[in-house]
Amino acid sequence: MKSFIYLFCIYFVGMLLYVQTIFSTSVNVETYITDEKKHITNILIPITEDTKTAVFQRNGYVYIILDRSMIEPLSLLDHPVIQEARIIPSNKGTILRFLLNSSYTWYIDRRGRYLILALSLEKFDDKVIPIYPIKKENTLSFEIEETTCITFKDPVSGEKIYAFPLLLHEQKMPFGLGTETFELPETDQGLILIPHIASINTSYKDKKLILTSNQDLLLNDKIAFISPHKGDVLDFSEIKALTKQSFYKEKNRLQDLIVSMPEAGEAPFKKALARLYLSQNLALEAENILKSIKNSYRDEEVNQLTAVSLLAQGKIEEVNKQIVKNPLSKNSFAYTLNNFIQSPALLSDDDIYNIYNTLPTPLFISLSFQAIPHLIEYKKTNMISFILSKIHLQDLNSYQKQAFYYYAGQLALLRENDREARLLFNKALEEKITSPAAFKSDYHLTLIDLKENNISFEQAIKKLENLRFSYQDQTFEEDILNTLYHLYHQNKNYINALKTYRSLFIIHPDSQKTREMINLFKEAMLNDENMPPLEKVSLFYEFKELIPSDVSGNQIMESLIDNLIDLDLLNQAFDISLSLARYRFKGQKQQDFYFKAALIALLNRKIDDAKNVLYNLQEGSSYQKSIYYLIQKEEKNKNLIKVSPLRKEELSFLNPILLNYLEQQELLQ
Repeated sequence: MKSFIYLFCIYFVGMLLYVQTIFSTSVNVETYITDEKKHITNILIPITEDTKTAVFQRNGYVYIILDRSMIEPLSLLDHPVIQEARIIPSNKGTILRFLLNSSYTWYIDRRGRYLILALSLEKFDDKVIPIYPIKKENTLSFEIEETTCITFKDPVSGEKIYAFPLLLHEQKMPFGLGTETFELPETDQGLILIPHIASINTSYKDKKLILTSNQDLLLNDKIAFISPHKGDVLDFSEIKALTKQSFYKEKNRLQDLIVSMPEAGEAPFKKALARLYLSQNLALEAENILKSIKNSYRDEEVNQLTAVSLLAQGKIEEVNKQIVKNPLSKNSFAYTLNNFIQSPALLSDDDIYNIYNTLPTPLFISLSFQAIPHLIEYKKTNMISFILSKIHLQDLNSYQKQAFYYYAGQLALLRENDREARLLFNKALEEKITSPAAFKSDYHLTLIDLKENNISFEQAIKKLENLRFSYQDQTFEEDILNTLYHLYHQNKNYINALKTYRSLFIIHPDSQKTREMINLFKEAMLNDENMPPLEKVSLFYEFKELIPSDVSGNQIMESLIDNLIDLDLLNQAFDISLSLARYRFKGQKQQDFYFKAALIALLNRKIDDAKNVLYNLQEGSSYQKSIYYLIQKEEKNKNLIKVSPLRKEELSFLNPILLNYLEQQELLQ
């Protein structure tokens, strides 16, 4: 009996030591250089043979996850490959995190009681283990051995990571259980799930790992993730009032996430980045990031965000095409914003108030300035007054201030308060910039002066004729021509009245005669190669009201710029180039012609004109840097910062004289 008790005690102590070995393994990590010539380094981590592991890389960190709890802290390994090594606390297992030298690649191997992290300057072959899931509604199930769910957060992105350690040498992978393969992203073993929201449930039943959520679990050939389900995709509540610092911090965070994501996981973060851009009225940036989402991951949310980014840029026709192709829900906020821009008079006061409360301020201002002209047309004075009262409280730039005072003056005219309107239009002109609001304010001031007999008919006519050619917009020109027609008629100046009437007739090409005149003008300007440049310039200025508003009109003006440069009529060439950039072109072509206008001004020694154009060039672009360099050079600035030369093949839109000028300035390669 005593010997039995003695043997039992020995057995019990042995079992305790075994259990302690299994569950309290120390992390005595060793480094072992296996091949100095190939710069291969092995990091040896002692484990028991039945330890389950999951290993993967995320945002520069390598994670090794064990289903056993380790006791001793992990000390920093004294090796140039390892920049940081630590244990992340976990009550279900051990999470080892390594920050490696970015020059090294890695893979994981198991040998007996060691897990080996092998590092090399040479690239290893990727080892991706296929696991085949079954998807049913909001559930994904994986036929794998029983495993523990260990969760933690990525220190870079803040994403919640679910890790399921496995014993791969015993793993039996069923084949063909689904049409798609679930592959582990950037991993060698274990199952890693990185969802886009935090709430999923895990369980193990009937030899299956089961993941469930109250939202749809999406599945594709690289990663499974959870799709956010929002009541309305245009929810700006969390980013409505961002400071510039907060904006850049959030932008950088989202960009880092997008870069680190596999293709299938990018879309939700790109949509979040688009919303962030829209909160600052960076509509073009929002449109571009949405365009980068591949068709297979585009959804109604992408369509609605795209519609808003186009609306914010005033691209109404593109929005109309998108709505025809893929109608927006009449209950969506995007549909309401579309009405706000195109037919705001149909909206209620509550709709306008909701738009103000929902939109971030920069986006609200941008869309409001597009909506106000329609509200003025329908004399919705209360709505206009509400919108202007909210805009007035904001920090506006000079262009926005000018537009604000112009629309406030329009509101005063609707209320038949000419005195207040005069003050507001003068306020608009106090902003020392040139915009459509400035020309229109000047026009209305002329009408008020004429009405109050402050100027004569002749003075009014002269001013209106100058305004007509200073800013070419069909609606604005039509208003001026109507006014001129009535002034000439009142003065019994029948010749000019008829000429004005002819110009009005040309704006609406609704007769065969008008079309013939326009076609003849186009033929002369575009197709007659034998016409001398000076004659072509004369023809243009004699009949410039015949310039079509379509692409052919742009071509006429483009060709004329080169003729004017050849004739050394640089002032006129500058004016037309600037007019094309401001009122006819968008995107890259707009930047091309702002650049062309700035070069003409510099060639003409009009430094102030070049400076004015400089602010329209994209910040940090090669165009902006080149013009700024040339201005500094002309002003004999001694602290010149050399810029990279421009490629000649990318400047085909420039006249040879301008190219020669760039070459003389050593800015052409």
